[in-house]
Amino acid sequence: MLAMRLLTTTDLRLVEQRAAQALPARGLMLKAARAAADLALAQFRGPYLVLAGPGNNGGDALETALLLQQAWQQVCVVLLAEPSQLTVDARQAYERCRAAQLNFLPTLPDTWSGFQCVIDGLFGIGLKRALEQALAHWLTSLNHSGVPILALDIPSGLNADTGRVVGGASGVAVKATQTLTFIAGKPGLWTAQGPEYCGQIQVADLGVSETHFKPCPNAGALNSPEQFRPALRPRQHDSHKGSFGNVHIVGGQSGMAGAALLAGRAALFSGAGRVYVHSLAGMELDPLHPELMLRQAQHRPDPSDLSAGVNVCGPGLGSSEPAQAWLETCLHSPNALVLDADALNLLAQDLAWKKLLQARQAPTVLTPHPLEAARLLQEQAVEVNADRLRAARELAEAYHATVVLKGAGTIIMRPAGLPMTEGPVWRINPTGNPGLASAGTGDVLAGVTGALIAGALQHDRNKPLTALALAFDCACAAVWLHGKAAEELTADPRQAGTIGLTATELLPALRRCLNELTNDLARS
Repeated sequence: MLAMRLLTTTDLRLVEQRAAQALPARGLMLKAARAAADLALAQFRGPYLVLAGPGNNGGDALETALLLQQAWQQVCVVLLAEPSQLTVDARQAYERCRAAQLNFLPTLPDTWSGFQCVIDGLFGIGLKRALEQALAHWLTSLNHSGVPILALDIPSGLNADTGRVVGGASGVAVKATQTLTFIAGKPGLWTAQGPEYCGQIQVADLGVSETHFKPCPNAGALNSPEQFRPALRPRQHDSHKGSFGNVHIVGGQSGMAGAALLAGRAALFSGAGRVYVHSLAGMELDPLHPELMLRQAQHRPDPSDLSAGVNVCGPGLGSSEPAQAWLETCLHSPNALVLDADALNLLAQDLAWKKLLQARQAPTVLTPHPLEAARLLQEQAVEVNADRLRAARELAEAYHATVVLKGAGTIIMRPAGLPMTEGPVWRINPTGNPGLASAGTGDVLAGVTGALIAGALQHDRNKPLTALALAFDCACAAVWLHGKAAEELTADPRQAGTIGLTATELLPALRRCLNELTNDLARS
């Protein structure tokens, strides 16, 4: 089963060119129109209002309108371009529509009372500037009309690479009920603002051959269980706690002890064999989960404090002298390493630590939110959020680590050129919801990541060359499960939504999702 491929605009243009050369003239446009018309007929009712713009996206819309009319549907078309300004293929589509006497409206309608579906083919993946004010005002009204909207390729006004509305805070984009995207997925459909504007997403590959996708140097994929299957294995009967690895949580300064406990509990619920919490607050016991082995960490650490396993450094760590000493010890340790929260803020302040991180041979995973990513890149959070894919790529390359850039459509990025398995160097995660926007959920994710890496590396400890690839897969699995647990919790009608979800609630849901998915993968 192939994962859903995600292509940047640059790579998609290359694929389109290769595919077009193997097809008759306008072949891709006609296939796109057929896919769009079939979907419109299957899921929406007429009469249809078709919006066509000046590019090939508008040509797709015009051909779709023609097919809908041929299916005996009532169709009205608004062409927001002079016919003479259309691309060659779109101009031919326009002439075919005129010959078929399609009903072209001279202007955008004032009301939607006569339409049951609007098909958006105004602007595709090439849009670079904000929509004009009059059109933006009309589309805002359309977004609030309640009329179902089918977007072709991408909702007009949304950047296909970044998932941001073109024009920023003052920009406007179509809020689609459903998006039918062509050839491959685009990263902007699943990250940043994309999920808010795209509705349900389907991909029509238009029959493009696999050979036309090679090479695509910047290709990614949608994160899915089939890809991270190596990270999750059912347990053998002849197992013991040593079979699933050790996790060391380092953090929990005074006033932030809960962050380290959350990470430690998450590691327990995610299957780690033994979990040690090195607490800078000097805790000796977690009364809710005495299974956690607490170690006082107010002192300068000794390398022997961290036995073999995975180190998770940062939850509630603070910036004290002991905190800095523990971070340095973790960077020197041969253990796999997950850096989160305050560890990332400290890392951003000292070039020497960055060099230590770059020199590490064991797997390292960074789990920043946008502000932490901005500090690591020495830029502003608004710049990170403007192009999350770019930020994740630069972090992975700069720090020689797998990067989990958290947020809507979390991006998991591994550095290129390291001895890892074949496949996309980045994935975008489709699970999760705004319930995760609460304190402590990031600490839970760090603990889950550490536990999955510990178990996977323990299972494959005799295959050191796979360690980096396994850590990447484990990070992908942790992010997917973390989001899935939030979805299941908030789907419960007794919870009534995403408001007020707490990090602690995630733990039993995570355990359930982990076991269900592991069993499903074992059976498939």
